Amino acid sequence: MTFVVDVGLVINPRGVEAQMMGGINDALAMTLTAGMHLDAGHFVEACWDNYFYTRQWNTPPEMNIVVIEDSEAPEPGGAGEFGLAATCGAVAAAHGLLEEGSAWVR
Repeated sequence: MTFVVDVGLVINPRGVEAQMMGGINDALAMTLTAGMHLDAGHFVEACWDNYFYTRQWNTPPEMNIVVIEDSEAPEPGGAGEFGLAATCGAVAAAHGLLEEGSAWVR
């Protein structure tokens, strides 16, 4: 998986890479496995043991994070949640392409 991000003036490239990796894994969990279910007013997922969040075995085996370091921005812009939003969109689009009967499938 390759992810390219331009956050403006980069102060800590490794920190930006780590932020993007965390966002990517959060997005994979949010779109594919995580969920909260209610039963008689109580959450079924009471702890991390049965809340199906991203685990090491279901994350990309390799992540290539490209941080644009020669941005035209003269000051830091911050990384925020770039990894999360972009990955959620990519996963949803890929799922739509694979879903049988989807408008995306031709």
